Amino acid sequence: MRFGFFFQLPYASGQSERGRFRDTLAQIEHGNRLSFDTAWLAELHFVPEFSVMSSPLTVAAAAAERTKRTCSCIAASREMLNALGGAAQLGDD
Repeated sequence: MRFGFFFQLPYASGQSERGRFRDTLAQIEHGNRLSFDTAWLAELHFVPEFSVMSSPLTVAAAAAERTKRTCSCIAASREMLNALGGAAQLGDD
């Protein structure tokens, strides 16, 4: 059986975006220590109450630096990829 996380990154009032990213990376590190297999990162734009993660590849890179076992995966809708230029956008990130 495989276990993983799914992150959208909403943040509570009084919490900074920096704090939310710091807490998320700490959770991924803890999951790595517990042998979690994946950390799914959702790409969402312009709705901070729902998510502040506009570039999950950046978060995936930071997580990869801190983990050995847990694989970071990107969750994006087909509509979002089409709106942003699909593979061209991913190549830019």
